[in-house]
Amino acid sequence: MIIGIDASRANKKEKTGTEWYSYNLIQQFSKLDQKNKYRLYTKKPWQENINNLGNNFENKVLKWPFGFLWNLIRLSWEMIINPPDVLFVPAHTIPLFSRTKIITTCHDVGFEVFPEFYAKKLIGGKNLFSKILYLIIKIFSLGRYSNNELDYHRFSMKLAVKKAYSIITPSKFTAHEIKKYYNINRSKVNIIYEGYDQDQYHPTKNNKLKKKILDKYNIKEPFLIYVGRLEKKKNILGLLKTFSLIKKKYKKPLKLLLVGKPGYGWKKAEQFLNTSNIQREVIRPGWVSDKDLPLLYNTALALVFISYYEGFGLPPLEAMSCGCPVIVSDRASMPEIVGSGGLILDPDNYKQIAKEIIKIIKNNKNRQNLIKKGFSRIEKFSWQKCARQTLELIKNY
Repeated sequence: MIIGIDASRANKKEKTGTEWYSYNLIQQFSKLDQKNKYRLYTKKPWQENINNLGNNFENKVLKWPFGFLWNLIRLSWEMIINPPDVLFVPAHTIPLFSRTKIITTCHDVGFEVFPEFYAKKLIGGKNLFSKILYLIIKIFSLGRYSNNELDYHRFSMKLAVKKAYSIITPSKFTAHEIKKYYNINRSKVNIIYEGYDQDQYHPTKNNKLKKKILDKYNIKEPFLIYVGRLEKKKNILGLLKTFSLIKKKYKKPLKLLLVGKPGYGWKKAEQFLNTSNIQREVIRPGWVSDKDLPLLYNTALALVFISYYEGFGLPPLEAMSCGCPVIVSDRASMPEIVGSGGLILDPDNYKQIAKEIIKIIKNNKNRQNLIKKGFSRIEKFSWQKCARQTLELIKNY
């Protein structure tokens, strides 16, 4: 059996949620299955050593002159002229056309619930090609879509729901959302929880390594940490307002570490930051590698992840596995994933969040109790378990 995988996301150097999901599943497939052949489709040559995955893995580079629509068009052509037995796409953007069966993962449908959280600017910029593409899409979709981020997500998801043989969701919440917003057969949706890298994310008592990583990013203890894109959907403005309240009530030194790149809505949060009392207390290292991130989790007082909408959310799992207490929102999938392993609070109640964080800072017994609960909770999740269940689903086709 030849199993094709859209590995374009896994092949990115600076990976975040969906990219790590793709990458870790490929790594686990290579450990679990030496019998079937795997064909990894990418835009550029595989950055990792392909031989490490085993002789049954090959990288097929599908060249494409543009920085967008590779999944919809270029991968489509490959699925027509030389299809594998089955194609696994670890995100909801599947090829427009295909002669093979497709299994895809839908991580969330935030673009349907909160369209205001997504950019309306044209994909590809304001060049002539992008404007022509805009007109073509408008004409062929009878005015329903254009080539902006929001419409791209909406169109891709409707295509996936219609054409994919099976859809994987990382939570019961996302499965419910898909059924709510799309006319889809329930038997088509499969819930498979994501995991975390147990080799990377674990507690460490190596103080020399901790100090080295803090010096590298010019961070001083104590600090709170957030990991993810700095965007409106993640409630970054609310996080900054919460931290501002904490600094007013908690007079001792405390920093906030924002790990991630700016996204849609960051400008408004940045304006607040630049005119607030916390401007010098917020550290922004940008994207941080998976080698450095576990040490930051190990050193932080707590992870504060009060996002408005998550289909799963990897950072809380990573933090709990490193012995870092987590505070998450009571929205979307967060209560389902974190469960009793962390504090679950209203993301708009900044005073309550600030109060609970100060309790963690002042009361070490309270903090240690949360850490213990976190360790108990993460036993439910692993990439190996996720990959095994995904592979079983793929093999059925």
